[in-house]
Formats: sequence, structure tokens, C-alpha cells
Amino acid sequence: ASRVGRIFGMDASSVLAGQQIEPDNRVLAAANFKLPKGATTERVAAYTVYAHYVALLALQASERLPRRNVPSTWTSFRKEWHGADPSASFEGLVRFVWGLGIPVVPLADAGAFHAAVWRAHDRDVIVLKQGARRSSRWSFDLLHEIGHVIDGIDSVDGGVIDADETSSDPSEEAANSFAGDVLLDGRAEELVQQCIQESRGSVERLKSAVPLVAASQHVDTGALANYLAFRLSMQGINWWGTAMNLQSNDPDAWSVCRDVLIERCDLAALNHMDRELLNQALVLS
Repeated sequence: ASRVGRIFGMDASSVLAGQQIEPDNRVLAAANFKLPKGATTERVAAYTVYAHYVALLALQASERLPRRNVPSTWTSFRKEWHGADPSASFEGLVRFVWGLGIPVVPLADAGAFHAAVWRAHDRDVIVLKQGARRSSRWSFDLLHEIGHVIDGIDSVDGGVIDADETSSDPSEEAANSFAGDVLLDGRAEELVQQCIQESRGSVERLKSAVPLVAASQHVDTGALANYLAFRLSMQGINWWGTAMNLQSNDPDAWSVCRDVLIERCDLAALNHMDRELLNQALVLS
């Protein structure tokens, strides 16, 4: 009750008495929601306030983290990332983003949204919580949020909450294109066309076409599948479920993010209750 009250600005006795919890409207007003049809706005709003609080704790615990300018184009970003991590692994990407001064916070709760980015105190922080913890999908989501950072957050304490994987919003398309180009070396559209040719224009055949094209062109199958899912969403086709089935079973992405966060944060900078709250958020249920 004390932890819930701290997040929502209430005392523990009010929470225990069943007083209605009111999410901080300032947090919600500053966030640019991308909600899918049928989403329960109240549930997403409440969870957003919680996730925002946890994100701010990560910022507080990493105040001494050196900050660098984020590479502003996909070419420069890919070059610097691969220069720091020639293996181009997901862990290397997470460490590179932390090296820019941007904490990456993994959450394991179901629903609400799958990724978010906030700006606070002139710093950015990214939250990832995709249900399937495959590194190729988390790489795409992380780079998508970096795309929002490059595009610019609307206000000093603003953010973007990504919950709708089929959104055709221009800012979402730009962020997805950035992620696809970084992962596929600027060949995203070329590879999509090869997949269409291989499948002879059939959406049903794409599941078998994508691995063939990825193998012949020496790119990651999961990365290509994720970008193709984005392209199909622009045509009103939800292919994300199929794309998820084409991801590789590599190291658990949530665990990778959690381990790097614990390594890079100074948890002693937080008070006792906030430290417990962050620790609780970093434990799989």
C-alpha cells in the first residue's frame, strides 16, 4: 500500500481504505499515446503512471552517467553501434544506448503497452516490455524508441507510449523505418520487395519466403520479419503474430536489459522505498 501510494501521490491508509486512485494527469497529458482500438484507457493510464515512476527511478539512479549526442541518422547510428560491438548483438545495442546516456528499463508485466520513451530533466529514458522476450523484436522496439528520440519529444517532460502495432501515424512510420534501416543496413525496402517476389504476392506464403530471403541476403530473419510486419501494417494487415514466430530463441532479452541496468545504475542513490520498488519491477513473477 505504501508503494502504490508513493507512485500515485497517496498515503497508505487511503489506499487501504479503498479510496479511488487517480493517475497523475500531468504525466498522461504529456504522453503521446498510440493506443489500439478497444484498449482500456483507464488500465493503460494507471500502468503508464507506474512505468513512468519506475523510469524516473532509473534516471535518478544513473544521474552520473555520461551523456553523448545520439547519432541523428540510421547510417551514423549503425556505424557507431557496430564500431562499439562488431557482433551487433542485442546486448551490445543495449550497452551502446546506455553509453549515450539513455537508460533502458525492462518491465515484465502483461498488456498496457509494449514500449515507451520519456524525457525528464533534459534526459531520455526508454521502457521495453514486449511480451515475447526475443532479442530481435526487442532490438526493433529499442531502435524504434531511439527513432522517437531523434525525431524529438514534443515537450520538456513529454513522451511516447507505443501500444498500437498497426498505427499509421507518420511519427510511428518514421520510427519503424529508422529501426528497419539500422538493422537491415538501409536495405529494408529492397528486401521487402524480394520477399513479395518470393511469395508471388501471397501474404500466406510470406512465412516461408522471409527465411529464404534472409538466408540468401545474409540478414537476420527476425529483423526482416519485424520490418515486413510494419510494412504490412501500413496496408491494414496485422502480420506481427507471424513475425513473432520467426524470431530466434536466443538469450532472454528481458534478462539482458535487467542485468545491464543493475550494472550501470547506482541503486544506493535511491531511498529505501524507491529502491525496493525498482527491485520489485526487476523481478520476474
